[in-house]
Amino acid sequence: MSKKNDKKFVKRNETIDGWFKGLGQAIKIEIESRIFMSWKRIIKFIGIAVVPIIYGITCVLAFWNPIEGIGKAPIAIMNMDHNIILVSAFEEDKALSPESSSGYRLKMGALNYRNAQATIGSQGESIEDLHKVVYNLENGKDFDGNSKPAGIDLVLNNGLKIKTGDNKNIKYEVTSSWEIIKSKLLPKTDNNIRDQDYLFSSSKIADKMALTNIKYIDSNQEIEKQWKGTKYYAQLKLKKDYLANLIGYAGALLYQAAATDDEVATNLNKSLTEWVAEMKNNQIDIWTTFERNFIFGYYMSTFNSFAEGMIIKTIPAVLTSFVGTNIMNSLSITGDILNLALADAGNTTLNNEFDSHQKYVVMSVPNLPDLGTPDKRRIFEKYTIFGDVDENGALASTAKGGKLIQFINEITDLGKWLLDNTKVLDALGIITGNSEFQQFIKTLIINIIDAGIKEDAPHLNQVLYNALIGQTDKTDNTVLSVVIKKIAVLFGLGDNLKKIEAFLNNLGTFDTTLLEPIMTQKQFIQNADASVAKNSNYLLGATRVEELPTKLKIFFNDKLLGGFSPDEIIKVDIQGENNGLYGIGLGIFFLVIGLWVGVLMQTFIFDRGKRVAKATAIQWYLSKTVLMMLTVFVQATLQIWLAYAVGWNMLGLATMCYIWLWFIASGFLFVIIIQSLWFIVKDESIGKFLAVIVMVLSLAAGGGTFPAFAQFKFFHYVSYFVPFTYVIRGFTAITFGTSLATTTTLATQMYILKNFAVFFIYILIFLSLGLTVGARNRLKDMNYGSHRGIKVFMAMKELGRDTSKFATFKTRRNSQKPKYSFHWKTLSKSFDQELYMKCRELFPFEGEFKWHKSKTYDFVQKPNYSDEDQISRNE
Repeated sequence: MSKKNDKKFVKRNETIDGWFKGLGQAIKIEIESRIFMSWKRIIKFIGIAVVPIIYGITCVLAFWNPIEGIGKAPIAIMNMDHNIILVSAFEEDKALSPESSSGYRLKMGALNYRNAQATIGSQGESIEDLHKVVYNLENGKDFDGNSKPAGIDLVLNNGLKIKTGDNKNIKYEVTSSWEIIKSKLLPKTDNNIRDQDYLFSSSKIADKMALTNIKYIDSNQEIEKQWKGTKYYAQLKLKKDYLANLIGYAGALLYQAAATDDEVATNLNKSLTEWVAEMKNNQIDIWTTFERNFIFGYYMSTFNSFAEGMIIKTIPAVLTSFVGTNIMNSLSITGDILNLALADAGNTTLNNEFDSHQKYVVMSVPNLPDLGTPDKRRIFEKYTIFGDVDENGALASTAKGGKLIQFINEITDLGKWLLDNTKVLDALGIITGNSEFQQFIKTLIINIIDAGIKEDAPHLNQVLYNALIGQTDKTDNTVLSVVIKKIAVLFGLGDNLKKIEAFLNNLGTFDTTLLEPIMTQKQFIQNADASVAKNSNYLLGATRVEELPTKLKIFFNDKLLGGFSPDEIIKVDIQGENNGLYGIGLGIFFLVIGLWVGVLMQTFIFDRGKRVAKATAIQWYLSKTVLMMLTVFVQATLQIWLAYAVGWNMLGLATMCYIWLWFIASGFLFVIIIQSLWFIVKDESIGKFLAVIVMVLSLAAGGGTFPAFAQFKFFHYVSYFVPFTYVIRGFTAITFGTSLATTTTLATQMYILKNFAVFFIYILIFLSLGLTVGARNRLKDMNYGSHRGIKVFMAMKELGRDTSKFATFKTRRNSQKPKYSFHWKTLSKSFDQELYMKCRELFPFEGEFKWHKSKTYDFVQKPNYSDEDQISRNE
């Protein structure tokens, strides 16, 4: 390499080396002077470092899983309806006209009082009272318990009449709208707590969330007070006679489908049209609103699904199954009925031993000393599943069977009746909207009849009993073979006889039934679930009893509505739904954030300087307040009316004016809060940092997106303290509550005023802090160099001034340092430059470590006056 090129390389290397050394020196000086020069600098650096953590982690935790938490919303089920006795029967009438298509008529409805003027239960009778009536009627007595061997005439609320006595096909079920709904909720954990004092929960809805804060209200006074009020985010109201009308209508519909015109005119007291009109007057009302929280309102489709599952699918199940709310309830019997049956049979051993509020399942007639005669055992038999069976599962010679045989007889009679009355099947096909429904029902009925299930019911009873208690070896092989073949025919399983036998052999889980034939419903379900789980591969993958209806889709369609659409029986009112757009709902949140940031930015543009020497602390402070309020007035006005221009005009001009006024008031509130935080600390950057912390907590817990109760409890508690909560609540109520076509409700007006009242609490607190702490201390800083008396005292001593009037010595026991009382009024009210400079000299604001102070640094150059301003603030 030539000497010329070598010199160029060395020169270039020295330049690069020098450039990097210069860069390193610049970086070192920046880090030393901006981070490590003093404790205050280090603390500020730590504060800056944790800001992203505070914002990011806080929001991550706040919105971890809020959708599931929406189910914590307070929801009220308001019940103005009453208990009823549902009665159904297939009654043979030999006097029917020759053109009648069948010798049987299905009669169903809610039972009326003896005078037939009103439905039993409408006078407020309890479930226990109605159980006594049912027990009397089931056992050949009248309403009051007087023996009536010949029977009495029962009048249903649709005009149909049923004769008791020899008619053994009458079914009674005490139920109510609330009991039906409650059966779809999770069971109470403590049955000693009244329904009115308990918070109910639902299962998960569509695998999304569960409603966990459901309150039951049955006081008319409380319902009137809370309906469409602010306490409950969603409300479901059951009106009086709702269930009675629904069942009366369905009974009339099914009767009319198989009867002649003369029979309809003679036996029914209302036409179907009149019943529909009656039910429209007694609709279920579901109400919620976007006013409380936009996201909650948006998710109210989930609550509608919940309500539909409880009402539209469950209550019609009563009409179509004729057994009550569900299969388990049809197998169960309440403790008060068992007590009555035992007492009627003369039993004293277990008299009143059953909990009247508990439900039990009785597998067979218990072998009690006082149930020794056939007559006494028959009294009890009707409440069992399998009847009065011996140790081999066979019915006693005088026994007639329990609920299973009764069900087989009913389902067979119902099938024959449906086949004879094709109009009913046609109606069911139209109602369900399923073109294959009619053929499905026909095929099922034909299978039941062809299998001869009714004729061989006692054998089927024995086989299932022995299978459940795990003693299939005690079933006669001939009987078992016949039953297996019938099951194969019924379910179209063809030649799979071995699989059916294996299924029956694997069914037994009720191994204590022979010793304890009476168990609670909960115990029965546990055993039944175990049986289903053991045979999951035979039962379409079901692992619990409650899954079977869905898995098998048995017999009647859950969506059967009795001939009218859901709109006829349920009314949903979601207040503000028409304006439920994200641009409006979440726009409220974004506008409020923008307003807070706008006020916070004023602290970067304006300063805390005092420009009138004679102004007092309060005058100086309030002059800044007015300046910031004038600015936020312009900010809020521009923000709201630009939102109006880009789409919020759909709310209407009047509503936008209300929003504008609310926004201006909110802006003034933000000014009071942020100015107070800005002034109460000497270092304005710390005051701004505090304003950012308040904003972060407000973003997380202010309810702008998800309601605070849907988040972790910490944020729920925080929501009560952050200003966004009350600004957004009022803003949302105005947006979705005053933009309605109807007059704004009193509840909405009071809700807005209640949140506006909280503004004054914030104003009182922060304005007081700003005036008493912020303004006074900052004025002392400006006049004397510090607001701390000890520093001013030491500066005065350094200047050789008389401090006797300013500082008074106080003696305290066990105090190593002298204590003083400072009298600020003895100092000049104007700017004392000499004292100010001495204070600053003795106590520099930032302070400085000795190692940093001993070093010599270059002059700090500033690109612009704004940098000088920023550096002077930091120094």
